[in-house]
Amino acid sequence: MFKVLKFSCWFWVGSICAAPILQHSFNLAVSHKQRWDFTELFNNFVRDGVELNKSVFGTLDTMRVLTWVLPAYLIARSVDDDIHSCFYLDSQHKNVGQMPKFPRMVADKGVPLLAVLLMMMPLSHQIDQDVKDTSKLFISGLASVSAMRTVIKYSLRARASLRPWNGLFSSCNRALGGFPSGHMAAATYMAVTYGLRHGAGWGLPLGAFAGFVFMASLNSNRHYASQLVGGFGLGLIYGLASDRVLKSRFSENAQIGLDIDSVGRPVLSAAYQF
Repeated sequence: MFKVLKFSCWFWVGSICAAPILQHSFNLAVSHKQRWDFTELFNNFVRDGVELNKSVFGTLDTMRVLTWVLPAYLIARSVDDDIHSCFYLDSQHKNVGQMPKFPRMVADKGVPLLAVLLMMMPLSHQIDQDVKDTSKLFISGLASVSAMRTVIKYSLRARASLRPWNGLFSSCNRALGGFPSGHMAAATYMAVTYGLRHGAGWGLPLGAFAGFVFMASLNSNRHYASQLVGGFGLGLIYGLASDRVLKSRFSENAQIGLDIDSVGRPVLSAAYQF
């Protein structure tokens, strides 16, 4: 818990110190007429985070997700050691059956890189406004996923949180912090958020990448299968919540009406406030 508090303190101190620099950077990045108000950005970030977490903790949908993720987690937990033995030789403290280094690096570094690219979409003038709105909420959502993962990782000191044995690290002790997988949570959150909002064109490639992260993390002995299922569940919960928030905003701005014209025929009207 001390580590969590320490992390939070450094985060807020860094945010305060970086604010003037970020404001200047934004002003240089766009034209004079398009300068961003950093205070407004921060307020929107907080508003989105509050609204999103209210959707996570204030609805029954989260419990519905847990009712089927929990059995999957328990099944994975029961076979963790069997799966791990396919990629680790205990008698020699050696990793076996490893995929090449480059795919493992793609899975490791690709998640934060892809997240940054998605978060930068609101800066582009060629991106659809609906995608921009999704990306703006995605920023707060990813921060919430990361914060929740950090709290769970440093609060849970049980065997389920121990990382698997890995030939690249100590043969005597295992590190805590394996549950839930942060990479898996972020990858799942991306796939669910953009897939539900923008269809298979977004959901399929992002979902395939999330599946690749699952397999690469398992193969490289970074996580047990159950820890990856936990990360999947966390990302799924926040992804569904993001979709609910975006749908509610669309319904608030959209108006559909039915009226009768001068000759008595029904007329359907629709309007959307941007």
